[in-house]
Amino acid sequence: MSIIEEQIQAIPRGSILLHIGPHKTGTTSLQAALRENSAALKAHGVEYIAQDGKPAANRVARSLLRLPFIGKEVVPYAEWEQFAQKVNQSDAPRIILSGEEFSFCGSKEIHELARVFGRDRLHVVITIRPIARILPSQWQLDLKSGAMIQSFDKWLHKVLDPSLAWRCASLLGFQHPFWFRHHHDELYQRWAKVLSQNKVTLVMVDEANPNAQYEAFERILGVPSGVIRASEVRNTSMKQLQADISLEARRILRAEGWTAPKIKRAELIEYLKRAGYNPDLDVPVLLPEWARLEVGKISESIAAAFQRPGVRLIGDLSLLDSKHIRTVSPCNEADNSASVLARKIVDEIKANRVLRRRDHFDSISSIYHKVITKLRR
Repeated sequence: MSIIEEQIQAIPRGSILLHIGPHKTGTTSLQAALRENSAALKAHGVEYIAQDGKPAANRVARSLLRLPFIGKEVVPYAEWEQFAQKVNQSDAPRIILSGEEFSFCGSKEIHELARVFGRDRLHVVITIRPIARILPSQWQLDLKSGAMIQSFDKWLHKVLDPSLAWRCASLLGFQHPFWFRHHHDELYQRWAKVLSQNKVTLVMVDEANPNAQYEAFERILGVPSGVIRASEVRNTSMKQLQADISLEARRILRAEGWTAPKIKRAELIEYLKRAGYNPDLDVPVLLPEWARLEVGKISESIAAAFQRPGVRLIGDLSLLDSKHIRTVSPCNEADNSASVLARKIVDEIKANRVLRRRDHFDSISSIYHKVITKLRR
């Protein structure tokens, strides 16, 4: 059987605990809680180390991966080397690092982490959330980042039913970036294969009991209950109409030949308010009914993999059961409210921002950096 949470002991003194996410598993809230409670943790012999001025170690993870972080310039490898030196110079009895960008690590980078930090010292935590909840969140993250301008339905078809090109690429070892991170059983195996099963712990994220995640980390770190207190910092997902408005605004700008500017969440909320958006009338983004069977099969296959001998897991694995999947039936009525509100927002953006015209270089550059990112991964 799997090693259930009652049997899991705190990592030994002298250990380094690396939390690798992946994305959309409560990482932002956890990292904020670790940072805000760093003094309390240090009083109990645990040091939370992030890159200077950063809430986590995501930029340094991209440095290790030799990839860009924010923007198109590759993060210098020296940043990873400097960070690793800082971690190894700490005399804290236990150290914790966190960065969901580490979930992009392949065998080469995992071996490098084990070499630099010491195979005996390094322990890894992977936070797990049901795929049915991650899919809408990841689509919205890609939408907010400007990585794509597709509806959730179209994006979901491409993720669940990859194109011939992606299927051919997978045969050559180039997995779809979503599944590289979020086929959680394969993510687990990638790390356990290098570090061994007893060095990798899974923590189930229970949205009905958010404090359970903090309690799990307290147990692994060997600190008293209540030391890691929840932060007010959240990376909340957009609701359906809000996402549709954002998507439509980007489409309008692109159709008119403009590049969509970077808009922070707080700024977008102000635009929405002035345009007449009513959050009380909005609803969460849910899977369409057609995706239930396929997502359910994937989720339950992941759960089955975690029931194998030696898997260390804290939390309720039944949350991955397909019976918990919530879906929405397709709406036949045309709703143009998103288009109307998006048009108002675009007009305000054009009146208050200096926009840049799109050209062929933008499209070529975008394709180039997507290809390079996948190949370097």
